[in-house]
Amino acid sequence: CQKASICHRKSILSFIAGLDVVELPLFFALLIKPLQIVKKTDGPANLFWTSDKVSIDEFQADALLEYFTLDNIANLSWKKKYGFLHVIEDIIGVFDELHIRPFLDLLVGCVVRLLESCTSSLEWASFRSAQL
Repeated sequence: CQKASICHRKSILSFIAGLDVVELPLFFALLIKPLQIVKKTDGPANLFWTSDKVSIDEFQADALLEYFTLDNIANLSWKKKYGFLHVIEDIIGVFDELHIRPFLDLLVGCVVRLLESCTSSLEWASFRSAQL
């Protein structure tokens, strides 16, 4: 690996990928926590912050994706956006199909919304430069 942090991340993801798939919902819910777009007291997401056991049946990608709004994403730094995308890329590279399938809607939804936000930012920048 080129950077130690990338090697560490991939090692940790490899360990997590070795867990049983029913143990992964909390990991995927907590993956979003550093972005600070979900409030602890919000209804659908509250389950993830207050329980150490979230079943695969209770995991709802839509409940977490509703926080990935253009406004929430716009408030994230570029560093957080790119870092999050790199983590998702590593997860897809490390996890096998059995472990990723239940969470694929969440991961793809996050990527699509982040890219949509970047496109909106670029369009706004183009509009502003044309105004000058």
